[in-house]
Amino acid sequence: MSIKRQDLRDKSSTFLTIHDAVGNSYSWEVAPKLQRNIDVVLALEQYSDAIEEEIVRHFLNELHHSDQRITNRSRSHLVAYLQETCYFVSQKLCFKFKRKDSVRDAFGIAYETICSPGFFERYAPSKSSVTTYASKAIEYRLLNFLTVDGRSIWGKFYHLSATGVRQIVISIIRKSYRDIEDYVYIHQFYKLICPPLEDNQARKEPIGEQLQAICDLYNSQIPPIKEQFKKKFVAIDPQEALEMMKSCIDEILNRQRRIGSPKSLDAPINSNDDSDTTLGDVFEKPDESQNHSDNDDELLERLSNIVEQKIEDLTLEQQSIFILIHGLGCKMIKFAPIYGVNQSNISRKRYRPAFDNIVDECLTFWQQQISNLDINDISLRNALQQWLKDYLNSYYKNKVFQALDFLISAYYQENVQDLHKFNDLTEYMCAESDELLIVGFDLLLNYLQQKFNITQSCEPIFLEINDFIKSWLRDRPTN
Repeated sequence: MSIKRQDLRDKSSTFLTIHDAVGNSYSWEVAPKLQRNIDVVLALEQYSDAIEEEIVRHFLNELHHSDQRITNRSRSHLVAYLQETCYFVSQKLCFKFKRKDSVRDAFGIAYETICSPGFFERYAPSKSSVTTYASKAIEYRLLNFLTVDGRSIWGKFYHLSATGVRQIVISIIRKSYRDIEDYVYIHQFYKLICPPLEDNQARKEPIGEQLQAICDLYNSQIPPIKEQFKKKFVAIDPQEALEMMKSCIDEILNRQRRIGSPKSLDAPINSNDDSDTTLGDVFEKPDESQNHSDNDDELLERLSNIVEQKIEDLTLEQQSIFILIHGLGCKMIKFAPIYGVNQSNISRKRYRPAFDNIVDECLTFWQQQISNLDINDISLRNALQQWLKDYLNSYYKNKVFQALDFLISAYYQENVQDLHKFNDLTEYMCAESDELLIVGFDLLLNYLQQKFNITQSCEPIFLEINDFIKSWLRDRPTN
């Protein structure tokens, strides 16, 4: 029996039950009420020839119905639809972390994630497909479950990258006279003094000797660096070093409690540096003493709205440059010939002014929330710039992913001669992946040229477009 359901009726009304720990024994259970309801929906004239994506949109729209029974039923249909996503993400991560005996438990956590209150209401169709949204939420939860260090608060701190530390500290730096780089150095020395543990043991708070060693490194190595940047050096003691690390851990835990927020799900997990920091959870709410009533999610939503509004205000040429840089990962030196100029011209006159303008808007917004925030602090601005780059990378990559999804889906529907061979788009993609590399390349290239009025040859970025098609075929959750 195949794990994949082929029939749209089954995808909307059956639930997976895993019987053994490794996920090799399973069965599909039918929900009779859901099956009867999907039959009613499919019988409607408007859905007589509907594709999978249209039915999913129907149920997403029904979540806003005034009748609570219809809302609950639509949510159940969507949960049923995501059963394969739950299974495949669980299985993939369990195998990656050599935890094959945990597939059933991981699947339970994945299922719990998509059933959490407000999960689908927080989904933004303009950002990604519902399966991509669910996959990222599930991955976030399972990474903590599947790694021993992931369950230890000190393990979470240990595995932060330097960038991750800066993103964490931007939320807490106003509470300390120490700057962001001080936290980065303390984290760096902690990793040096407290190396990986044997026997996969969970990490614990550093003991006195380790704390003293961390302070000794800081007090002996940082003074010249401070002098170089004309900053006053203040020696650190073990208690302060411990408090700085614990403040980072507190912020990590605050973010963990916000699992499932749409902004934290926009950013992919950075597997290159083992960081569990995610996009969007950079700022915390202001201190209660400042009498602000907005909560974390509201502030993040407002900050993200500012960024997206500034993106919409970009000129057509700026939009094309942003999508090449952040969506396709192109280097300026490579695509500058498309605009008939050199790299310096792209950076100084066309990209950087627009990027800096967004940073300034974000800093102004945050200064309004925190009265004593120094927006001229270089380390603060650098951290915000890095956050914005990550945000834009996620935003534009999802934008190109969606465009490619639409283009391939339309191509699939137009090729009538192929329809009888495959049950759905996913099966078509799996069988014709080699052909789709060629087809997808032509479709995406034509899309970029027409949407952004690019008249010059795009040959300099052919390799990047080809690599993007490959990543789309590889990373698509329904593959």
